[in-house]
Amino acid sequence: MSDLVVHCANSDLNSIATALQTAKIHLIDDTRHGWPWKEIFQGVVTLCVGLFAGWIAWQQKEIAKENKEITKQKLKLEIFEKRMEIISNIENFYKTQNDLRLFELEKEIIIQINRSSVEFEYDGDIKYKELIKKLADKYIKIPSNYKNNSINIKNIIKCLFTENTSILINEINDKLNESYKIRLDYMKDIDIIEDKFTIKDKLKTLQSDFNQVYDDMWESLRENEFKGLSDW
Repeated sequence: MSDLVVHCANSDLNSIATALQTAKIHLIDDTRHGWPWKEIFQGVVTLCVGLFAGWIAWQQKEIAKENKEITKQKLKLEIFEKRMEIISNIENFYKTQNDLRLFELEKEIIIQINRSSVEFEYDGDIKYKELIKKLADKYIKIPSNYKNNSINIKNIIKCLFTENTSILINEINDKLNESYKIRLDYMKDIDIIEDKFTIKDKLKTLQSDFNQVYDDMWESLRENEFKGLSDW
């Protein structure tokens, strides 16, 4: 009985070994059961190459997107800097035109200020000369890059700011220029002016006007140009 069992077992083992060898051959080079392994392997390789190419394309797309965002932020920064340059110049000019201490200066000092504007060299006390130069810079000169009456700067303002802000900036420019001209005329005609208080009152009225426009300009800047700066 035991010999029969062993014989059967050996027979089964031989059958299994033969079957495995046959299966191995079929796996490598056999399509009898509908499994073309060579083609499947090639398909898997093609799929992997395609997936890798897709990943590369996605990476390039993300890099291009990031570069586009960097360019966008850089452009925003450049526009912001150009806006601030114009606003800063308006601020400096505004502060000068809002100062009425010009009318407290002595007549002789104003005459010297006028002369200094044509490269007049004062031969007296050096401190007095420095005072004249300082006052001339304050009351006669405007920021060198602030040509607020030119057509060019108005076109630049129109391009850099929203419509409402552009209108207000140009309006305050006109009023500051008017104030500036009144001051220059006062200084130029100091010898013949009899009542400087009339001119001072005229400037005060003009000040009231451009102060209101100045406040409106900053309100428009906050609502438009400077809105959302923290989101950059």
